[in-house]
Amino acid sequence: MCDAKVLSHKGAAVVSRCHDCRGLFIWNNNLVLNFTPTQFAKFRVFTQDLDIDEYTLPFPDGLDRVVMRTPNSDINLTFTPQEWHDFNEAIEEATHMLNVYELMEGE
Repeated sequence: MCDAKVLSHKGAAVVSRCHDCRGLFIWNNNLVLNFTPTQFAKFRVFTQDLDIDEYTLPFPDGLDRVVMRTPNSDINLTFTPQEWHDFNEAIEEATHMLNVYELMEGE
């Protein structure tokens, strides 16, 4: 695993970037998502465009959760509304920090 620098931390969601390989990581509870910069940008658009009202379902424990489907139909990610908010806020803040780093690094 890379030696990554934290770009954003909101609730349980942490977004970090490796200085060497430029890989981006979203850490959220018990999962880690890995992205190239291009994949991260596309994932950001995907999460922004997701209509959470359409994908919020009641779970057996009585809590409503947002269900985010993945390209693998057997794997779905779930978030409480607050977790979903934190997840998206962390991605947005990380995107702004990436822009700052790119300006500082001359890219």
